[in-house]
Amino acid sequence: STKPQTSQELPQKDDTQTLIAQEERIEGAVRLQTYTTYFGSSGWNVAGDIYLGHWSSTPSLLSSISAGGIYGGIMGVALLLVCARSLFVLYIAQSCSLHFHDRLFRKVLSLSVPLFFDVTPVGRILNRFSNDLDTLDSQIPFYGYLLLQFIFQILALIIVCGITTPYVLIAYPLMFYCFYKLQTYFNPTSGALKRMESITRSPLVTLVSETLSGLATIRAFKLNSEFIKWNRDRLDRHMQFFSTFYLSRCWFQMRLDWMSASIIIVVAFV
Repeated sequence: STKPQTSQELPQKDDTQTLIAQEERIEGAVRLQTYTTYFGSSGWNVAGDIYLGHWSSTPSLLSSISAGGIYGGIMGVALLLVCARSLFVLYIAQSCSLHFHDRLFRKVLSLSVPLFFDVTPVGRILNRFSNDLDTLDSQIPFYGYLLLQFIFQILALIIVCGITTPYVLIAYPLMFYCFYKLQTYFNPTSGALKRMESITRSPLVTLVSETLSGLATIRAFKLNSEFIKWNRDRLDRHMQFFSTFYLSRCWFQMRLDWMSASIIIVVAFV
């Protein structure tokens, strides 16, 4: 018969192990796979500006009623394109949001209790379903809409400037290079701050959830001041990255304004 293991032969518990698993974050810039995964889940008015310039520079068309009708038709088509663009962005955003919510919900329900729910704070799960999904529902569609709008506006400006003052196109490659270098310098820092802001929010949400569920016990043991201190510490920790992230956006916006103003000054005097 085998002898039972003594206390010296039993495996010792590693003191470095913790009950709560540490939240991970991805480092570096946003990968291309993130964009392809998001979009896989799922008008412009140059003609009016060109025709308006032709209309105003042609004396025979100044008193023509048909010219006004043509310009009105162009504006009507541009309005329809803007509406179609808005509906398209809304449809893509809604499809992606529904897909990701369903995918995340099914994934969480299929996870193991001892391997996930016992080592993951409830605030971390709530943070994924609240703040992260809110980013997918509201912020990404909004900025995606602005991105499409600015792309067509830039193309319109390039076409109009190329027709009226072609020599201005010489400065565009240098301008695009400067904007690109500034963007590549800013993106890694902005992405890291945003991830840290999201990670430091989870402990705060966890503490609020635990406080609400155990409010009677906290009052019974008179631990109000301790929980207030813990909440303040976690809130301060979160606000450090939250404030730094938005200050970095202001820094980036200021540099863009300076570069744009410099380009306007050069074009105006040259």
